[in-house]
Amino acid sequence: MLLREALLPLLVGLFAILQLLVLGQLLQLNEIVFSGAVTLGDLVRVTLGLLPHFLVMAAPIAYVLGIQLAVGRLASDRELLALAAVGRSPLALYRVPLLLGLLFACATAALVRWAEPQGLASLNHTVDAVLSRNLETGLSPGVFNDPIPRLMLFFEQSEVQARGRRWKGVLLEDRTEQGGPMLAFAQAGSLERSQDSLTLAMERGELHRSDAQSETVARFSSARIAIDVREWLENKNRFATNEAALSVEALRARAVEMDAAGRPGLAQRARLDEARRAVAPLACLLFALLSVPLAALTGGSRGAAYLTTLLVFAIYFALSRAGVALAEHGTSVWLAALLPDLPTTLLGAALSARFLRRGPGAV
Repeated sequence: MLLREALLPLLVGLFAILQLLVLGQLLQLNEIVFSGAVTLGDLVRVTLGLLPHFLVMAAPIAYVLGIQLAVGRLASDRELLALAAVGRSPLALYRVPLLLGLLFACATAALVRWAEPQGLASLNHTVDAVLSRNLETGLSPGVFNDPIPRLMLFFEQSEVQARGRRWKGVLLEDRTEQGGPMLAFAQAGSLERSQDSLTLAMERGELHRSDAQSETVARFSSARIAIDVREWLENKNRFATNEAALSVEALRARAVEMDAAGRPGLAQRARLDEARRAVAPLACLLFALLSVPLAALTGGSRGAAYLTTLLVFAIYFALSRAGVALAEHGTSVWLAALLPDLPTTLLGAALSARFLRRGPGAV
């Protein structure tokens, strides 16, 4: 009976929360979603890439809400009192929540171990591709374009061909190289995209480079200039430096790399994300201890169920962010990862002990 009461609000809540989280994130990615270079396939890939990441967040919220509504419905209909009157132990109410919590814990473990990193990696690839296309289509003829810091591009005309855009009368100033700035002129040129760089293919032109002592001039019939856009993409793509997009092996390698580079804060963030994946499945099991007595305590009020769910996860999220700050300052990553679970465990254990000792009638 409790399983039937819990499943429908749990599934509806999971869908609604997941939809809100994904839509909210898509609105924040407005430079991607509303750009002229985005396609329907890009939107589908971005959405699919976000789903595992937000499922990890939405599953515990939906779980707490579903259990509270199910137990609350029994409390409002006085069925908890009836169970107590026939001598049923309140422990019976924990069987279904713990079973569902175990299923959710297994699903969460699979999500954080495999689905979330793969989804975010696919998301990063799609976002980088759209940003690169935006960079090309956002260039205008007859003006000095500076979409990337320390790089300026000018071309007189632009025409669309089968292989992309082709420019005439190209001028490029590149201040990214060491030494003096490089100035390149060409009669024609085009931009080619790769994963982490852009290549400017130029035809029939000259290269000029000057410093305090001399000036170098080189003529060419064809030339290819690689433009490193990794830093620019990382600044534009908010998921580019997200540790959740890395596998466990990559997280460990990143921690070693950041330690060697003298950046202990970033090394701790990588270790914290590895610890987070290990303890994330515990959340649903621990929330079972909290949800059942909370629902009985509020007497089955739906408004109270919604409010307590929001309050629990606001505190949970705030403690998660506090754990990141503590880890960056040298606190044990395991303590920081478990920090959001500690109040849940203590409060859930205290309320459950009270509920089991006094029974649903006393509550």
